[in-house]
Amino acid sequence: MQLSDYQQRSRATAVYPDAGDNLTYPALGLCGEAGECAEKVKKAIRDDGGVLSDERRAALAAELGDVLWYVAQLATDFIEREFESGQAIATEGEGGLNFFVVESGTAEVSVGGETVGTLGPGASFGEIALVDKSARSATVTATSRVRAYALPVWSFRSFAESRPTVTWRLLELLAERLRAAEHR
Repeated sequence: MQLSDYQQRSRATAVYPDAGDNLTYPALGLCGEAGECAEKVKKAIRDDGGVLSDERRAALAAELGDVLWYVAQLATDFIEREFESGQAIATEGEGGLNFFVVESGTAEVSVGGETVGTLGPGASFGEIALVDKSARSATVTATSRVRAYALPVWSFRSFAESRPTVTWRLLELLAERLRAAEHR
């Protein structure tokens, strides 16, 4: 079974406040379940010299199943998207609906029809329009086949608020973009 299939099936059992728009609950659940896994391994080390009995192995497998469930809930908020070379991913002046993280491929960034940069694997874009609720400040066009993960506007804020490290990195990225724009 692929993760995407599991994600779809697991959504049927996602019964928690604002499921699909509440990243805090599954993030806390993931931490809790990962902690339970660690405790089981710790006890096996302490009590059995690190050997996992069949009973401990079964208990650990059950906890890992819960970990996978929470990972699936968190990963569901990001939507996998593919774009062909030449296809616009975001268009300057239009409303922003998604924040994107590029997994593979390359894209060109242009402002006012002038190329101002390129993006590749690991790059992100689209946060400016979501943060200030305005139109896109640049056009991003795929220059090869691009696979990206999109976080919809309705999930972006709770995602950023619940992940200070990610939010800090976005602030650094915004500062870099501001400085680059000042030098154009």
